[in-house]
Amino acid sequence: MTTRQDAGQEPAFRLQAAPGSVLVLRLVVTSRNPAPAMLQPHLDPWVGVHGAIVSGQTRVAPAYVYLAPGQEARLTLTNALPADLAVGEVLQSGLGFPGAEPEVLPLSLEIVEPGVAPREHNLGVRLPLGSDDPTAPEVPTSSTQAIYRLVACMAGLEVVPSKWLAGELLIAVCECGLDYSETEEGAALLQELSRTRLVKNGVLAFRGAHIPTWAMVGTSLSSGLRAAFGGSDGNGRMLSAWEGWLLDLIDLDIESEASEASGAKVAVPNMDHSFERLGATGDKWFGYLLLGLSRISRRLDTVLRAVARTAPKAPPDPVERPPEPNDVLAEKGSLQR
Repeated sequence: MTTRQDAGQEPAFRLQAAPGSVLVLRLVVTSRNPAPAMLQPHLDPWVGVHGAIVSGQTRVAPAYVYLAPGQEARLTLTNALPADLAVGEVLQSGLGFPGAEPEVLPLSLEIVEPGVAPREHNLGVRLPLGSDDPTAPEVPTSSTQAIYRLVACMAGLEVVPSKWLAGELLIAVCECGLDYSETEEGAALLQELSRTRLVKNGVLAFRGAHIPTWAMVGTSLSSGLRAAFGGSDGNGRMLSAWEGWLLDLIDLDIESEASEASGAKVAVPNMDHSFERLGATGDKWFGYLLLGLSRISRRLDTVLRAVARTAPKAPPDPVERPPEPNDVLAEKGSLQR
């Protein structure tokens, strides 16, 4: 397996392929980064000696991977080459990981006779790029870890399906509203809102769109992705990476290389417990969503309380009437007893 990654003009990998063939690259990516990252490899178009661009369809399987520190991931890139390439021609390209790595690995492709080139190439890549260079400065785990983790989290947003993150945010807001509904003030607000047209229409929409089911399926997939690439089942939420980064700043001086993180840990989120609390009905989810939004947005809180004041008054509780005494005289035959 070739494992090289020079940052200069010298190709990091020298490849061979025949005209009209399919170039297969088997990547084994190892992470030495202090933070997890979402990786999506990208192969630049091939460029000839005289600057001619050679077009070819490239596919990546899987499209992206979640790579935790100290672990490795395997990906396969296939690139269909045109049949009009001349034998002996040398093409140049670059292999990169947009959003996770600023550098690109230069590639060299030599066009050879059919049957000479190998069917596939095994390439080993270590991140960060240049980590094999003995002259490269070591990454201080104390001063740059917080910054790198933040950059890695932001880069992951470029490849993570938006529905997964939207589902986690929806659950987080609904849980905030559920906690508020357990207070006297929150319960009163929810009771008033439940008599408004807003809640009636919202519940109808949530039921029709099956929002609770959609959120459960989406977050289950994200939890499985995290578990498949090294995360524990309890750390399935992608938001936990942001929470962990935030708590690591408690006692960490990012301007001092001698400072170390305090090791504070956020409570492990449990999706099953969250779904058990929220239930599976659209009326509960929509009500908790409104209360959660009122807690995190002062503007929406003002609007929702104004809507609650327009709610019709609740009907009075029915008064229980005492049982009427038996009319003995009205009973037939009562005087003949």
